[in-house]
Amino acid sequence: MSVKKVFLGEYRHTVDRQRRLAMPSDWRSGGDTPTVFYLVPGPNEVIMALPEKIFEKLVYGNAAEVSFADAENIEALADLGSVAQRCKCDTQGRISLTPDLMACANLEISGMALLKGSVTMIRISRLPEQESPLKERVEKFLVRMRELHKSTEVFRHGTGG
Repeated sequence: MSVKKVFLGEYRHTVDRQRRLAMPSDWRSGGDTPTVFYLVPGPNEVIMALPEKIFEKLVYGNAAEVSFADAENIEALADLGSVAQRCKCDTQGRISLTPDLMACANLEISGMALLKGSVTMIRISRLPEQESPLKERVEKFLVRMRELHKSTEVFRHGTGG
């Protein structure tokens, strides 16, 4: 089994005056090939940074199936495409954010951003005034994992009835 890129941890970085944000070195590919992310607005005032393979699977793969006659989904894709951004990390490991994406996440120039590894993607948001205690966040995570496990078990094995 090959090891896939995994995004773990939590980092705080400042958005500089040129709207650049440093990505942690663990989250970038090594060597001469620049790391590419697709930045898309996410729920709850965040930016989701998707690696190319995840973007191709989750977004492009589904978008390719949309009929040009499906006006509602074509409009949704146009809305996404007008705000989303493909970006490469520069030599210092920074990505540039558009003003529209910064507005989606309520980020400010010279303000702090919170980057959270979300296993297959990265969640970028404004640093909250007050964060929930770690114990509370872990409990929420465990509840969600139990629910996910139950739903995937039903999906894999049927309802048993």
